[in-house]
Amino acid sequence: MFNNSQTYSDIWQLCLNRIKEQTSAEEFAKWFQPIVPLEFDGTTLRLRVPNASYVYQIEKNYIPFLRPIISQLYGQQTRLHYAVPKAEAPKLDTETDSTAISRFATQNDTANIKNPFIIPGLKRVRIDPQLNPNYTFSTFIEGECNRLARSAGMSVAVNPGTTPFNPLYIYGDSGLGKTHIAQSIGHEVLQRHPELQVLYVSMNKFQAQFQTAHKRGEIPDFIHFYQMIDVLIIDEVSMMHAWLFDMVDQVCRIIRRDQRPFGGLQVVLSGDFFQLPPVSVGGRNHDLVTPSPEFVASRERYAEAGLNPDGFVTESLVWRELNPAICYLTEQHRQDDGSLLTVLTDIRNGCVNDDDRNVLLTRLGTIPEPGQQAVNLFPVNKQADTLNDMRLFEINEEPHEYFAEAAGPVNLVERLKKNMLAPERLQLKTGAAVMAVRNDTDHQFVNGSLGTVRGFAAENKGGWPIVEFENGNIVTMKPNCWEMMDGDTVLASVNQVPLRCAWAITIHKSQGMTLERAVMDLRRTFAPGMGYVALSRVEGLQGLYLNGVNERMFLVSPDAVRLDGELRLASAQASDMLAHDGIAAFRQNIAVPDGDEFAQDALF
Repeated sequence: MFNNSQTYSDIWQLCLNRIKEQTSAEEFAKWFQPIVPLEFDGTTLRLRVPNASYVYQIEKNYIPFLRPIISQLYGQQTRLHYAVPKAEAPKLDTETDSTAISRFATQNDTANIKNPFIIPGLKRVRIDPQLNPNYTFSTFIEGECNRLARSAGMSVAVNPGTTPFNPLYIYGDSGLGKTHIAQSIGHEVLQRHPELQVLYVSMNKFQAQFQTAHKRGEIPDFIHFYQMIDVLIIDEVSMMHAWLFDMVDQVCRIIRRDQRPFGGLQVVLSGDFFQLPPVSVGGRNHDLVTPSPEFVASRERYAEAGLNPDGFVTESLVWRELNPAICYLTEQHRQDDGSLLTVLTDIRNGCVNDDDRNVLLTRLGTIPEPGQQAVNLFPVNKQADTLNDMRLFEINEEPHEYFAEAAGPVNLVERLKKNMLAPERLQLKTGAAVMAVRNDTDHQFVNGSLGTVRGFAAENKGGWPIVEFENGNIVTMKPNCWEMMDGDTVLASVNQVPLRCAWAITIHKSQGMTLERAVMDLRRTFAPGMGYVALSRVEGLQGLYLNGVNERMFLVSPDAVRLDGELRLASAQASDMLAHDGIAAFRQNIAVPDGDEFAQDALF
């Protein structure tokens, strides 16, 4: 910010010094050195540029790193206006020419992008779709309860991004196969359209990536990575903030210069609003993904519309415009039809009674039988990490250590390490409870499979851990390679054994999993739906072991109760349409926006 002796021209020189550090000599000389500051009135900085090309290049390629420099030196509310010879005046809306979306999201020409995801000369980066090989349409049993979901899913797979089913929302209780059918769509797309990029990502991972990018000032990297995706499958969408959903949709439209939902990017959502809500709703302020100051100021738009930007995706400004196709699944695949299912149903309906409490009390204080592996579920990371460290320490043998081996530019390697889930330094001992963090191409295990270390291969054969998974498969776990590719050329790679200790995980990370046995202490649950998520991880009452209970474990979001009724009705109506008129009946539901709905400066 200014001091008494500095002028706006002095400050601009400081800006140029910083810009010079982040650009090549050629770029700086060509695009920034000729710019002259004309005036600054406290909020608007007017810059004289030689011609319209300068405006285009700056707005298109350099705003992501220029904006924080301008904001720091001139002030957070500073806007840029460009003075161009009249004959060269650019066709820019002066009210939105320096908005957050134009700054962050208009980079389509990869030749000038400076970020670790899109680099000059890239052909087509291949992205691991993160799909479970067992979750395909061939293994999905079709019935009346899921015919709409399968029909809509196949329509998406045939013509991704161009059907009325965008976004497509797979909804229902826990254990109904939401993840299965969502990933089946991804597999079918790749089979029919191998040239397309498909990515399955849990909301936990998506939000963690966004949070990290936000803290490090790497939002452009985050945006441009997801720009490369053709079909995006987001699981556990109950945990996604409304404002983040708005951002993803509108940024995609601008990046792709396409006014269709998500700019033509096909989005498949799955999740259950009775499960964990966005973290800010749950009160975990230390985990809150904090939006930028511009976005905080924009919350008036949500208030005027009677919406909560920190609420479910249904509270987003764009939800009604998108008019998502709702496919409600009803047939239970995880829990048996016994007493635990009754308890879970009563929790969802908000009518927990003494019979339900008495059922759970039969599992209070019980422990797994000797030799039976059970996962401990905790509300917070610290508890899970502490137990994992303690259990590993209790095994009386020297640990076997495996260190990640990397190759390639440091910035690319760091991106791979953040996303591979396996720790850079992995310590294991015989008897350690572990979880696979990668799908196996031979289908012996999948990402999330639980197992036990039974020993280690001979040192002359690598010394790799030998794991017995719960499905009975015994596998020598050799390192996997996480790669970033340029066509067939490897740009960066990280090799590590695809395991992590798994005596304990957080309830948040368990969302979407099916566990044979789980130990949990629910006295410290703090978010609506947390108790429901934990209890619904196991297949039956006999796999449930309770160390503590209280009434908070029965809490569900009142919004979830309301939404459940609305979404069930929408799905029933859609099912009737399918039965009566077939898939063609849905084409009338495609929303066509009237004009430009992006008040771009109101988004961030």
